[in-house]
Amino acid sequence: MGRGIVADTMTFENIPYYSPDGIDTLLDVHVPADGAALNVPTVLFLHGGGWYSGDKSDSPELWMPLVEEGYSVVSCNYTLSSEMSPSYPQAVHDVKAVVRWIRTIGTSKYNCSSTIVVMGPSAGGHLTEMLATTSGVEIFEPLPSPATGYKVQAAIPF
Repeated sequence: MGRGIVADTMTFENIPYYSPDGIDTLLDVHVPADGAALNVPTVLFLHGGGWYSGDKSDSPELWMPLVEEGYSVVSCNYTLSSEMSPSYPQAVHDVKAVVRWIRTIGTSKYNCSSTIVVMGPSAGGHLTEMLATTSGVEIFEPLPSPATGYKVQAAIPF
């Protein structure tokens, strides 16, 4: 556990999540030091980077204000494209696996909410749109569905 960017936040870094064939499947959980506010969703932040670069720690100016206001934020890495292989559809599989992680491990161990708002810029915005529109589409869900499914409650792509 590391200290967050702001003194009254905590960050749990480099937590592995399982996604079949995923690369660099790690996530961070950012929480207010006194816990998330009651009845607020967990925010899943998906970094940008044109599908070939970026990291879960990118763009804290976009997600840290949410932590400061009482939200838990999960930021994750996902499989990036390379000269040898594209990241589609693997990156979609990865972020679906993060939704599954939030609704299983995140809710029990990190007090995440099973209500999820997903947001992200650039490639993260594209993945946000994919999460918002592909719930129940079998090709994008290689893992068994969590009890409450893969559907996210809101999406903010930019």
